[in-house]
Amino acid sequence: MSSTKPHILLVEDEADLIDITQLAFESENIELDVAVNGLEGIRLAKLKQPDLILMDVVMPVMTGFEAAKKIRKDRTTSKIPIFFLTAKSMEQDLQDGSDAGCERYFIKPVNPFEIAAIVRDYLSSKQAA
Repeated sequence: MSSTKPHILLVEDEADLIDITQLAFESENIELDVAVNGLEGIRLAKLKQPDLILMDVVMPVMTGFEAAKKIRKDRTTSKIPIFFLTAKSMEQDLQDGSDAGCERYFIKPVNPFEIAAIVRDYLSSKQAA
């Protein structure tokens, strides 16, 4: 992460959650780009090279699990941390998330302001390391 404002990619198809997440990340002085499906998420990850990807699992066009696997296989995006944000909370879902390269797994409903603070602290610790 550079010394400039942190840059996050939110891959989410729920408009209300996008809106509140944008406010939350803005309050933490974090830049946020939004993709509304997994395929667009892959494209923006390659284009924007975010510091972290916050990704829903159940989306149109391509699931978050599928998108994460493709992001992990691409050398230009393979090192970007991915946090899943989803209502899928069964043990197999958590394992699928881990298999897809997820570093953290947040179960909906979530508080986007808490997520923004966790992301800020995570990125700060990565930068200090």
